[in-house]
Amino acid sequence: MEKQDLSKDAKSNLTKLAAWIDDRNVPFLITSIGMIVMLLWAGSYKMTAPGAEGIVPLVSNSPLIWWHFKLFGPYIGADIIALPRSLQAILIIAGYLRPKPVS
Repeated sequence: MEKQDLSKDAKSNLTKLAAWIDDRNVPFLITSIGMIVMLLWAGSYKMTAPGAEGIVPLVSNSPLIWWHFKLFGPYIGADIIALPRSLQAILIIAGYLRPKPVS
């Protein structure tokens, strides 16, 4: 089923704008860009010395990963915690770059 262009059928400028935004899925794009920025920011901050030292109390008191910093140390442990955030951002970007299916 082919999607029709609602912006051509709209009568007012506001309705045309709303149809244009809906056709291009702008809210999803803005939300995705915000997630990418926050994931990259959080991941890269944890890879710095202040970021690694800042999460030491959180990880040390965690019932699930308290052993993490004892095994790896604070800097490598923080890098291991930061890697999935950066990977998530990269995978979201890769999702935008994948080829679109032909319908």
